[in-house]
Amino acid sequence: MASKSRISLKPSVGVPTAAGIQSNFLQQLGSALQGGTSVYNFFSSYHQTVQTFFDTIATGDDTIWLDGVDEKGNPVSYVQIGNNFLTLSTNITNLDPIINGTGADYEPVGVATVTVAISNFTTHVVAVHDVFYAGIGISAGIEALFGSVVQVVREYVVDLSKYVTAYLVDNPLQPPTQAEEVGDNIDIQAVEGAEIETTTLSVDISAAGVAGAVGGAALILLMVLLQLTMVDVRDYVQFYNVTSQDIQFGIGYLWGNCSCNGPAPVGQTATIKAVGSPPTAPGIVPDDTVINYALITMDNAGSGDSIGYVLEATPSDDFPGFRVAVYVAGDGNDTSLYLAFTNDDCNDFWQQFNPPQQGVPGTGQTTLTMQASYGDYTLAIALNQLKGQSPSPLDATMGYNFEHLIVLTDGTIPLS
Repeated sequence: MASKSRISLKPSVGVPTAAGIQSNFLQQLGSALQGGTSVYNFFSSYHQTVQTFFDTIATGDDTIWLDGVDEKGNPVSYVQIGNNFLTLSTNITNLDPIINGTGADYEPVGVATVTVAISNFTTHVVAVHDVFYAGIGISAGIEALFGSVVQVVREYVVDLSKYVTAYLVDNPLQPPTQAEEVGDNIDIQAVEGAEIETTTLSVDISAAGVAGAVGGAALILLMVLLQLTMVDVRDYVQFYNVTSQDIQFGIGYLWGNCSCNGPAPVGQTATIKAVGSPPTAPGIVPDDTVINYALITMDNAGSGDSIGYVLEATPSDDFPGFRVAVYVAGDGNDTSLYLAFTNDDCNDFWQQFNPPQQGVPGTGQTTLTMQASYGDYTLAIALNQLKGQSPSPLDATMGYNFEHLIVLTDGTIPLS
């Protein structure tokens, strides 16, 4: 068994979601900042396409998967629906450990990615797993190793999709906490079923822990969680970092009886990288340049419960940091929001936004859009609606669905 090669895939510790920079996508991003229906269209173009792939994979068999190669000749596996593609690929950036061997120690050699190319809406990186190698040095058959990695990722995605569909046939939707537990168990089951074990090769993939947690498989697991959760009011948030520097971003304060999934636990931040190169192999993402972004969902815990939160970005270099406060009423009243470039304590920012004293006006405003500027930086937010029911960006079913689009720019890339 000493000659066995071992490959291990682990969820990336970073925020994996990114969008390829193409003119049509930038135009839609800029248009969505006008608020209203354009925000819903922006969110649904993305989420409904991913959901359609999820459903197709759950109900399909092996014949829906097609094989190909990337620009480097490495194997890819993909599903095509119309002019949209979901692609699994491997980008090996360090061949030395594979060629020279590592003994029993695992060393990083590259990444495995899941991308979704949406017609007229660019290509999105939706999941990233770091690839590690251990074993003897090999010089022949390396392409077969890459193919094995793609095969394991494919089995993982297939199992996640099928297990969720099977669960919902016999079980009702669950409250947020129970849904996370179910999603975690489904993730573990999918991991256990996605592995290769022969006399010469072992390939495994690790669970991401809690469904929706930060890590390489975050979006895939978030889609699992959203399908399992029973909610009355849901708020979808997407933050795009269209600047030349990394931004530390997260949920700084949570108010009310609600649950959330974001790039980091409440009170912590994660790095949303600057505009730059994607983790994929060349050619997977057009132009090989991406805007990195974070996904957040907020669910109220019961009928009539409201959702409130403060999002934060911490200062660095010439960037002053910002705060964004949002209140989504569970009783049908108008939503409110406020944003500013500041490094104020998130709890204090909320108290100013929504004072606890009766009759004291706060900074919150009932508006579909808002923006602030500081030097070269502009922070903008747009909302789909102020109150009432609207179609879900996932599947168009009617409900109390709210979408908040937040974009930070520094003038490097114009949104037009």
